[in-house]
Amino acid sequence: MATVKTKKGTAPCGRFRYEFNRAPFSFDNHTVKKLTRIIALSFLGVAVILLLLYVFASPLATDKYTNEKNETAFADGEVGAAQDALAGWQSYIADDVLYKDVIVPASHNAGTLKTRLFGLIPLEKLNCQEDDIFTQLVYGIRSFDLRFGENPISKIKGADSIVYVCHGGISVAKYSLKNVLEDVIAFNQLYPDEIIILGFDTGNVKSAEAKKEVSALFTEYLTPSLVFLASDPNPNTATMKELRESGKRLIISSSFYAEAVPFTQYLGTWSGEYNFSDYIDTAGARRLYDHYSFLLLNEAAADAPPISFSTNRARSGEAVPWRTPYDFMLNDRSELTLFYDFLERNPDVLMNVREFSGDFMTHDYFQTGRCVLLNAAKGNIDGEKQQEFVEKLNLLLMQ
Repeated sequence: MATVKTKKGTAPCGRFRYEFNRAPFSFDNHTVKKLTRIIALSFLGVAVILLLLYVFASPLATDKYTNEKNETAFADGEVGAAQDALAGWQSYIADDVLYKDVIVPASHNAGTLKTRLFGLIPLEKLNCQEDDIFTQLVYGIRSFDLRFGENPISKIKGADSIVYVCHGGISVAKYSLKNVLEDVIAFNQLYPDEIIILGFDTGNVKSAEAKKEVSALFTEYLTPSLVFLASDPNPNTATMKELRESGKRLIISSSFYAEAVPFTQYLGTWSGEYNFSDYIDTAGARRLYDHYSFLLLNEAAADAPPISFSTNRARSGEAVPWRTPYDFMLNDRSELTLFYDFLERNPDVLMNVREFSGDFMTHDYFQTGRCVLLNAAKGNIDGEKQQEFVEKLNLLLMQ
């Protein structure tokens, strides 16, 4: 049998028969420093790899309800017809209805989807939607809370676009301002009669280069033929017929588009009395939608200000740091359903209701479908189209 030398002489080299007489391993200062350097270099190496993955990460995935954004990929039969009805739901609104009285679904933090750190690590707490703007439009959303900042990686790469969707000032979504505008125009070409509100928050666009990009993209995509200007019927006072006949379809709120007529009814999607952060019932006697119902029943009046509801917060009544927007949306379902039921039973309180904004609005048809149906309860639907409208929307809600 072979032998091997040890500090005590020789020992058989058979299996498990080595004999060592070494001192126990100890962490002296030299060892600690060496391990620290190894760990630091390892983290640095991982960071470099993740950064490279982010730089060369693939673009935004194709959305689930479109085919190259030039035709909708709806289901067959009645369900497909109902999906098409939701995508063009404003065609059911009567001509004599004031636009400011139409109830619209709104998208909070509309472009924050598929957010990734270094293009790899999901940042679920920053995701507020799951589909791009085109798909959100197909689902019936007509008011968008869009926030933009500068993407530092795009600057390093020398990319054509450096202005991207951001959340809280952090540009983490691989979804640029150009992507957003392309989606809006693609939808407009398919459904040219739908009126869309675009609220652009560009407070985090600071460099001259980024500001130049915003101005150039607005000029290219938001043309005077589409945007309501001072010489056009005013969306704040005009009827649906007047807006339709004008040929204009986009209502813009942005410091980069001074010529656009601002829509005074647009309240954003995270402010006002009807927002969870402004109501905390310390006694726990009244949840958020109970509070909303109480306010509506006691304050409904013709001269009251417009109401924009911030949803997806009812179960807790306040933000919970370790929960994601997706969790809030799912947990909100039962109480939001009861609130919609309350509104349909009490249509008089709808006179000032303007928007329902929320997160993950395209998770299914519940949020947008129930919101759009409130127009029937409010009396906004053309009488000859009312039955068809209600039947198609209810069919979607059953899916």
